[in-house]
Amino acid sequence: QLQASYAMMPPFERNVKQAEAIQAEEDAARTKKEGERETSQLITRAAVLRDTICKQVIVQLTTGAPPMRFVTPGFVLYIGRTRNMSQVSSVFVFPPKFAVPATAGNTPSPGSNVTAFSF
Repeated sequence: QLQASYAMMPPFERNVKQAEAIQAEEDAARTKKEGERETSQLITRAAVLRDTICKQVIVQLTTGAPPMRFVTPGFVLYIGRTRNMSQVSSVFVFPPKFAVPATAGNTPSPGSNVTAFSF
């Protein structure tokens, strides 16, 4: 339909209108991509901030203590430290290698690299 209306225009006007239509489509596509890029950057920044905060909290946790629970509008975040990942929740079943001895510390020691798990 648009092409039919272009066909009735003088050549110069047709070329101008077609160029304007193409430019409008490109501008719309560029605007959409920019919005998607901004959304992606916001999600990435939020994830980096969450990870930074979690790392600071994990350092201060006691192994075997009940996990800390943070409720947000989008999700529930649990942070804890354990020596057996299968004991974190009944919905998780991990292979035996995700359980370390009760003597495993929170940080590596000169005698052992085995540490408790953070989640």
